[in-house]
Amino acid sequence: MGETTMAGQIGRLLHEALWARSPLERMVDKLSAWMTPAALALATIAFLVWNYVSGVETGLLVALSVLLIACPCALGLATPLTLWLSLERAAESGAILRSTAALERLAKVETVFFDKTGTLSQLPMKVQKIHVESGSLLPSSESLLPSAAGLSPASWLTPEVEFLQIIASIENESEHPLAKAIVEYAKAQGIELQKPESFKALPALGVMGKLPNSPITNSPIAIGSSRLMSAEGLEMPEEIRQQAEAWKEAGLVVVYAGWDGHVVGAVGLGETVRAEAKEVVAQLHSRGLKLGMLTGDEAGAGERWQKTLGIPVQAALTPDEKMKRLAENAAMVGDGINDGPALAAATVGLAMNHGTDVARTAADIVLMRDDLRVIPWLVDLSRESMKRVRQNLGWAVVYNLLGVALAMAGLLQPVFSAFAMVASSVFVTSNAMKMNKFPLLDEENAAT
Repeated sequence: MGETTMAGQIGRLLHEALWARSPLERMVDKLSAWMTPAALALATIAFLVWNYVSGVETGLLVALSVLLIACPCALGLATPLTLWLSLERAAESGAILRSTAALERLAKVETVFFDKTGTLSQLPMKVQKIHVESGSLLPSSESLLPSAAGLSPASWLTPEVEFLQIIASIENESEHPLAKAIVEYAKAQGIELQKPESFKALPALGVMGKLPNSPITNSPIAIGSSRLMSAEGLEMPEEIRQQAEAWKEAGLVVVYAGWDGHVVGAVGLGETVRAEAKEVVAQLHSRGLKLGMLTGDEAGAGERWQKTLGIPVQAALTPDEKMKRLAENAAMVGDGINDGPALAAATVGLAMNHGTDVARTAADIVLMRDDLRVIPWLVDLSRESMKRVRQNLGWAVVYNLLGVALAMAGLLQPVFSAFAMVASSVFVTSNAMKMNKFPLLDEENAAT
C-alpha cells in the first residue's frame, strides 16, 4: 500500500537509485578490489628487500607500513558518498533520480531538448472555441463557448453539444493534456459522457474510437491533428480549414474530429508558455548548453514557439522521429506517451510528474515539482558532484601512489602510515559532505 502513495513512490525510487551502481562506481569498485592483492604483493616485495638489507624486524615494519598506507578506504569512499548525498539533495529539491549514473551522465550533457505540450506550456489548457461544419449535425456555425461569452449552458447550440459529447467520450480514455482539457470542459457543462466500445491512442497524431449505439455514426471516430485526418482519408471542409487557420493565427491549438469520410468539426484550445520557461531557457544557455524543442504539433505552432522562446523547434515529429533527432550527450524533457522513446534513448531523460506512466517509467529523472527551474539546478548539482568526485579520486590516487612509495622506501613508520590512512579518509569524507551545503532550489531562488 505504501508504494501507491507519493512518499512510497519516492522511497522506492531512492532505494533503487542507491543500489544501482554507476559506471564510475563500478570502475572504482574494480580498482579497489585490484588494490588489495597489489598491496599484498608490494608488502611482500618490501619485506623481502628490507629483510635482506636490514633484517626481519625492519622488513616486517616496512611491510606493515605498506599494507596500512595502501588501504583503499579513501578510494572506496571517494565516489559513492558524494553521489548518494547528491541524490538526497536532489530529492529535497523535488527531483528523484533512478540511479547515480543519471547524475554522472547529466554532468556530460551538452544539449537539452524539450517537448512542448505539458512541458513548456502551462497546464491545464482551456477550451476556447468549437466549430461544427454547417449542416453536419444540425444547422449551425461557430459558437463562442459559454465560459468565454458569459452565456448560460441553456443558450449553447445543439450541434456543439452533440459534437463535444462525442469527442469528449472518446478523449476520456486518453492521458494527453489536450484530451483532458476537452473532457474537463465537457463535464463542466454538465454533458454526460459515454463509454467507448473501442479506443486506440496514436502518439503524435491523436486517437481513434467508436461509440456504442451512436445515433450520429457507427463509423470509427478520429480525433487529433490534421495529419490524422489526412491519414484516415477524411476530407477537410473549407469552412473548417479557414476557421482553424484563423485560430492558429490567434495562437490556439486546434484539434480536429471526423467520421464518415469528412472532418465534422474542430476545437480551439488556449495554450500559454509557462511563467518560468524563458528564465529556464536563459539559465541553461548561461551554462553553455544548447537547447531545442521536439514536438508533434504542426509547423506553424512550432514557428510561434521558436519566436517566443528563441530556441530551435522541430515540429510535426512522430515518437520515432523525436528519438532520432536527439544529439549526442543530449537530455530530453517530456511528459507524454509520444515522448517515451526519446526519454528512454536520451543520455538523460527527465519526466514531469504530471505526465503519463510511460514517460515516468522511461525517464532517468522524475521531476516531482511542477517547476522547470529544477532542471538548471540539477545541471549545477551534477557538475558540482562530479567535481567533488574527481577531487576525491585524484586525492586518493596521489595519496596511495606517494604513500606506498614512501612506505616501501622505509620512510614511514607503521603508526604514521595508519595516521595517514585515517587522515586521507577524513579528507575524502569531509569533501563529500560539502554536498550537504549545496543550496536547495528554494534557497537558490530566494537568494536571487
